[in-house]
Amino acid sequence: MSSQLVPVTLKNLPYVNISGKANICAGSSTTLNGIVTDNTLEYQWKKGGVVVIPWSSAAAPIIYNTGALAAGTYVYTLEVRTPGTSGCMSTKNFTVTVSSPPPAVSITYTLQSCQPYRVKLTASGGAGDYNWSNGMVGQSITVNEGGAYQVTYTAPSGCKVVANTQVPLSLESLMWVFPTGCYDECLRKNYVIGPKGIFDHHEWQYFGNNVQSGNNAFINPYYPGSAGTYNLQIDHFGCQYTSGPMNYFPGKDCGVSTECRMEGDLYLKWDGDHFNVHGIIYNGSGQAVTLTISSGNGVGSYLPSIITIPAGGSYDMNANPLTFYPNVNYSGWDEILFINGECKFVVKVDGKLVKQQRTLEVTSESSLK
Repeated sequence: MSSQLVPVTLKNLPYVNISGKANICAGSSTTLNGIVTDNTLEYQWKKGGVVVIPWSSAAAPIIYNTGALAAGTYVYTLEVRTPGTSGCMSTKNFTVTVSSPPPAVSITYTLQSCQPYRVKLTASGGAGDYNWSNGMVGQSITVNEGGAYQVTYTAPSGCKVVANTQVPLSLESLMWVFPTGCYDECLRKNYVIGPKGIFDHHEWQYFGNNVQSGNNAFINPYYPGSAGTYNLQIDHFGCQYTSGPMNYFPGKDCGVSTECRMEGDLYLKWDGDHFNVHGIIYNGSGQAVTLTISSGNGVGSYLPSIITIPAGGSYDMNANPLTFYPNVNYSGWDEILFINGECKFVVKVDGKLVKQQRTLEVTSESSLK
């Protein structure tokens, strides 16, 4: 019996691996990257055991794009071999899991407080991450401003859905459009506007009385027909807000003359470091009047320095006293000067610590010069 040596060559199997995104959402795609250590290898791709890219010897990179996929599980295989019929072959499988998108989420909001304005937003949905357009996170957040908000919900699968909502703006932030302060333009075709939008209720007020209103409607412009103090009050989303006053008093250049029909009694009462001015002033004219207040003798200052009295109404200084802060020139008495255009009124008051009452005296403009 004879024997003969036969040479046997052992070759290492070629190295192959796959990288890519293993979890995606329905309708998405992913790109698989083949990893080899020998760029001379031939390769082919299979999907579920079916060849999708036949044997090729193209140079790297070895990639395959899945295209958009429906929900499900997909197994991709990359086969590599050394060139030639007797070449060694290696295979690598890669599983891609495609998840259905999470159910749509919705956003609800509830008022927490009007002053300060606070609104709570809550997104529907299950466990996962909630990221809001203002940078806040969590399924519920509390904000201090109205406007547009968006939430992105990321489910445990990594799939995302987006929801949007519009939160009512605070009434205070909208009221900038209302003109506060004093105005003396003539009564022509001037009008005042309110904020844009539909509100639960609104009313234009003249000395606190409703003169024009609406419900669940836009705010129509208001045309002031008389001198006086105007406000705009709005009710919406459980809150109520009243604008600051607009004091509208056309002067004599508009052909409007102020009626000087004032009556009343005033007295001073010491209160620690200042005097309180008590009493009542009556406006007997048929139009509202705004009076600036100052010291006729220049011996101090009065606060507030401007008051408005409606037509046929009064200003109660017992309920809302003026405060008088005397200066170093104060000698024990003063003449309180009330002025409105050509009408000037003087009230002489005694500054003793006991109650002193004096009758309001009307002084013509010429006598004060």
